[in-house]
Amino acid sequence: MARSMMTSDAYEQEYECSFQAAIQGAYYGKEMQELEDEGRLTNVPIDPHALVQTAWDLGIGDQTAVILFQQVGQEIHIIDHFEGSGVGLDWYVQELHNRKDKHGYQFGHHYFPHDVQVKELSTGRSRIESLRSLGVEPTVVPKLSVADGINAVRRIFPRLWIDESCNHFCECLRQYRTVFDEKRKVYQLRPRHDWTSHSADSLRYLAVGLTETGSDWYAPLEYENRGIV
Repeated sequence: MARSMMTSDAYEQEYECSFQAAIQGAYYGKEMQELEDEGRLTNVPIDPHALVQTAWDLGIGDQTAVILFQQVGQEIHIIDHFEGSGVGLDWYVQELHNRKDKHGYQFGHHYFPHDVQVKELSTGRSRIESLRSLGVEPTVVPKLSVADGINAVRRIFPRLWIDESCNHFCECLRQYRTVFDEKRKVYQLRPRHDWTSHSADSLRYLAVGLTETGSDWYAPLEYENRGIV
């Protein structure tokens, strides 16, 4: 009886104690399972012939998340990821400098959401101005609805390869989900804002940046450097 009233994922989680079943309401649960089944969560080496690009989700009073990735042929390689909280933009830029010095790669585009252009009341400067003063030239992605951005992520998912060191990032993608309306017993058409949101949103800006700005192509070292030289 219970099984006939539940989705297969819900039944496996509740009665079979399956931790592989997609979390109820998760946006990318099945995509993450396919990525693991196909061996695309693995050691992803840095391609010395391709630029490293970044995608950011800028938190306001909370976490900011940054993805580092390369385009290699038709594949998108996520090679690194980090988050921070309670620190300025200079801290994130220094983290990129540290990784560049350690691995010897060069940067291409730095993708940011549209709100990077909003001026802060405390300083009268926008974050895009602050980033430029730190040596980063942002590429602002088009403003799409969250639903359209999630669909953009789903379209690129079959091309994603994620380095196995990005454990927190992967867990964010597994658990990023919709809001459940307890009163109506339905999932709402918006994501739940929690600890998973920032990293999931950075992937959304990556997907929108590549597909909507015409940058969805292999980026060799000859490509114009966009900052942090």
